[in-house]
Amino acid sequence: MAARAIIKKIQLILNGKAAGNDAFRTAIVQQRGAGHRIKVRMTNKEGDARRFAAEAGDADLLIVAGGDGTLNEVIHGLMDLSKAARPALGVVPLGTANDFAAGCGIPRDPEQALALCLGGRYQSTSVRPTSTGSSTQLALASARR
Repeated sequence: MAARAIIKKIQLILNGKAAGNDAFRTAIVQQRGAGHRIKVRMTNKEGDARRFAAEAGDADLLIVAGGDGTLNEVIHGLMDLSKAARPALGVVPLGTANDFAAGCGIPRDPEQALALCLGGRYQSTSVRPTSTGSSTQLALASARR
């Protein structure tokens, strides 16, 4: 995805299980203090992250804060949008394994990861559907630079 000079609308999807992460809450407060307007939507049940992502077509940047499961839901939701309507995607790894974030070199520290989302360079990532039994997963490929 091409780099965007000014991020106007930032939406953050937060896995409700990670809502008590004090370091992440502090990071959001700091970034808001620096002038970033971040709209936070917190998941309560399975499917919320996908729905929130599918409704994020007016955002310039969508940040997912959670683990690989939350990220998977968000990617599915983004795939429901037209390619032109999909916002840039940032990841703050707050889950257990965080395999995708680790593979991309995203810091595990919430403050550093959020700062990277807001000030880093964007790069394209390929997404392809894969079928595992009765469910469909999305395979993400990322190139570290």
